[in-house]
Order: sequence, then structure tokens, then C-alpha cells
Amino acid sequence: MKGRASAREKIMKVNFLTEDGAVIVDGIAELGLDMDGVPADVHGGWFDTETGMAELRYTDDRSNLFTTDIDFLTGLLERYDAQRLARVEAANARLDALTYAEFRAMEYPSITELTVARWEEDVEGRSDLTAPIEVRRQEVKTAYPKDADNAALRAAYRERTGSDRFDAVPAPDPVAPALEA
Repeated sequence: MKGRASAREKIMKVNFLTEDGAVIVDGIAELGLDMDGVPADVHGGWFDTETGMAELRYTDDRSNLFTTDIDFLTGLLERYDAQRLARVEAANARLDALTYAEFRAMEYPSITELTVARWEEDVEGRSDLTAPIEVRRQEVKTAYPKDADNAALRAAYRERTGSDRFDAVPAPDPVAPALEA
């Protein structure tokens, strides 16, 4: 790697921890990576492609080493990219299979929000929480209509979340579809 910006040719902050097989690039972690090529006496470290500097932390009492010569990082980044790509593709495949009810479930108010709003309305006589929740439910239902195909549902998801990142899709709440009424 010797001070250059890697094959990606972009500025990155890279951290790694050998014990966990963890590599973190710009705050996004992949765990369980093969640490092949990392010197056995290195516990972890970081690399900044903007400065070309790295710090290696050792497993023994030696002082940390600041260096620009960390060729082993290229292999780590290749394994990181491969694992990350596989996870993103799996998440995209999962999104391709989601139904309108599952897209809705990701954005519906939580069971806790619904319970508190209902309690405050029924017991305390306050309706200031139920009206906004119903507005939110109707917005979600409009965004993800029952007759929409998956491409339209994904486009709505992308528009509503402001992101094309489908690698962290939460599991839908199994109870929420029952609240569709």
C-alpha cells in the first residue's frame, strides 16, 4: 500500500483489529474477516489514505509503530470489499422479495408508540398522540400501495429513506401487518 489511496483511489479511514477479524472502513464494519497477511504480532491499527500514515499496535510491550509501509492492508481491503458486497447483494435480494406489507411494517409506528397513544387517549383523555400516528400510518399506506410491484415499492423506500443503501434493512415487525385494517 505504501502511502497510496488503494485500488479504490478515494480517501478512507481504515481501522482493523486482528482478534475479531474486524475491518472498519469509514465507519462501516465487517467482522470475521481472514487476517491472513497481517503480521502475527500486530494486534490492530489504523490507516488514513489521505495522509498515507498508519499506526500498528503490537500484541507485546513494544511501542506503536507509525509507518507508511503496510502492504498487507491491500489484501484486507479486498476481503472487506468482497464480504461487504456479498452482504449488500443479500440485502438487495431480501428487498426484492418484500411485499407491500413488509415495506409498510418497516415504517409503521411501533407497538409501543401505538400502545402509549391509545392509553393516553382512552385513560387520560388526550388525543394529541393518536392523530399524528394515524397521519403517519396513512402516509405509509399511500407510499406502499397493495397493488404496487416490488420496483415501485423499492423506489418509494428509497425516496422516503433518502438512501440507496439497502445493506441494513431492519427485520419487519411481525405484528404490524395485523394492524393494517
